[in-house]
Amino acid sequence: MDINTLPLALRILFYAIPFSHQIIASKAVIMGDYWTATLSIIYVSVFTMIVMYVASRLFATEKILTAKIKFKRIGIGRRKTAKEL
Repeated sequence: MDINTLPLALRILFYAIPFSHQIIASKAVIMGDYWTATLSIIYVSVFTMIVMYVASRLFATEKILTAKIKFKRIGIGRRKTAKEL
């Protein structure tokens, strides 16, 4: 499937998925489009670094071991007491 034939919204969604870039980059290299292949490699590298940073920050704390992760912003993980109701 040629990604350029998709509507813009689907194309953006497809480009946002990092696992699709291996196919995009390999097809681009075969077609001689090295700029697209380079951008795909850069995107996947940046995405990997962000995921590794978030994972290292999460696993560096002991919260993951004690399961005391609280999501204060959206209200998940916190039970209301009778006094708060």
